[in-house]
Amino acid sequence: MAVLSNNYHLRRLRIFLRVAGYPMFATACDEHGLSRTAVNEAFKQLEADLGGQLVERASKGRSMQLTEFGQRVAQAVLPLADQLGVRPEETERLRRVL
Repeated sequence: MAVLSNNYHLRRLRIFLRVAGYPMFATACDEHGLSRTAVNEAFKQLEADLGGQLVERASKGRSMQLTEFGQRVAQAVLPLADQLGVRPEETERLRRVL
């Protein structure tokens, strides 16, 4: 699978797992000490790598939501969370929204 071909791709998947369950990128970034720009770029690159939109971005009065494609990706990647270096407590929020 091309998306798993290098450390940059693995990093994007790790960020996806850590952030996708939050209502906004900003909230997730603040909680995990991540750069908002880096997270947004990681999501854009992962979407390009995988060929589909993962989330509908938050807008005024609306929370960020996983797309159907994003839900399928999350379900496929969650079993690999430990190998990607994502702690169980970090993925729990995502599991609740699936």
